[in-house]
Amino acid sequence: AGRHQGTLKTKLRGALVSAGLASEEKFEVAVFGHGGRDTNLWLAIVEAVATDNELRDKVKVSVFSCSWVDDDWEWVMKYYVERLMADGTVAEGSISFTTMKYHEEVSLTMGRVMGHFYKTHCVVQCEQGVDMFVEPVTGEWLQD
Repeated sequence: AGRHQGTLKTKLRGALVSAGLASEEKFEVAVFGHGGRDTNLWLAIVEAVATDNELRDKVKVSVFSCSWVDDDWEWVMKYYVERLMADGTVAEGSISFTTMKYHEEVSLTMGRVMGHFYKTHCVVQCEQGVDMFVEPVTGEWLQD
């Protein structure tokens, strides 16, 4: 576990309590990003949830890949998510992976993003995440 793992778990636990959900509801976390940095980001969140008894069955992490139309790496991540659930590393149904692509009019992409936000309680992004969908022109300022 990373040096900041305890802090991440603490923040997620606090957000879960603050949400005041019914016992059968899951706290929904949406992770947006592009490439390696978002992979590190969502894996840290998944690890925090999977290794914490308070969070394991109460949090669902939805990952949105935000990639270019000709990127073809997403199948590896989808397979990994399936494997994590199959081997019991994460609770069944506690993680999903959705491929998002930059290939359509911004208003259409925004509609899809807003649809995913319907039940989301927390949005986490890397510097190339959901902002790229909200306003692609700002992307140049979000780079490292």
